[in-house]
Formats: sequence, C-alpha cells, structure tokens
Amino acid sequence: DQRGQLGNHQKSISHFTNICDQSIWMRRSTSARSITSKSHADPGPALRV
Repeated sequence: DQRGQLGNHQKSISHFTNICDQSIWMRRSTSARSITSKSHADPGPALRV
C-alpha cells in the first residue's frame, strides 16, 4: 500500500542523508586546519556535497 512505500522511501532518504553526513564529517576531520582558517559563513568547497 502507499504507506508502506512511503516508509521505505523515507528510510532510503535517511540512509542517503547519513552517508552524506559521514562523508562531510570525514572531509571535515581530514581538512580541519584549512576549514578553521575560513569563515563559518562560507566553509568552502570541501564541505559542499
């Protein structure tokens, strides 16, 4: 039914979001020095997906 499909869709979205968050944090930790020298408003291409 539609509810089951919607639940699966939300699950896949949250899973994809988790993967994006993990890749962002990995990039953040590996390039923390370059990020700290930049403003918080524009973290730069390193944090953009």
